[in-house]
Amino acid sequence: MGKEEYKGIWVYAEQERGTLSPTTFELLAKALDLKTKLGGTDTVTAVLLGENVASLADPLFAYGAEEVVLCESPALAAYSARPYAAALTELCRRRKPSIFLLPASALGRDVAPRVMCELRTGLTADAIVDEVLKTVRR
Repeated sequence: MGKEEYKGIWVYAEQERGTLSPTTFELLAKALDLKTKLGGTDTVTAVLLGENVASLADPLFAYGAEEVVLCESPALAAYSARPYAAALTELCRRRKPSIFLLPASALGRDVAPRVMCELRTGLTADAIVDEVLKTVRR
């Protein structure tokens, strides 16, 4: 399978009890920035897991998602590593995103390595934007 089969920039839309994490919106902004830097042809997709969370799609679109992949199930009502990792892994296998951004939250740090191991792909953890790095000298 060639790398040309992998397209799109995904953002994991982290939510807890029906409330989106503010980090989700930061990741959407970064995804839009990456899209521009990569030539503007990638679709920015938010991936939303949970139960009865379809109403959270509208804010994702408002913050720049061009598509929302919604995976709802009673098994995803509350975060649990195995079902969340299984769902994300299966979605990635089916849709083949070229980039998948997940938050550096407790949930993100738990699920991201599980998904990446299953997919046998790389993981860059705790990546930060150069603009926030500053050197202070006296």
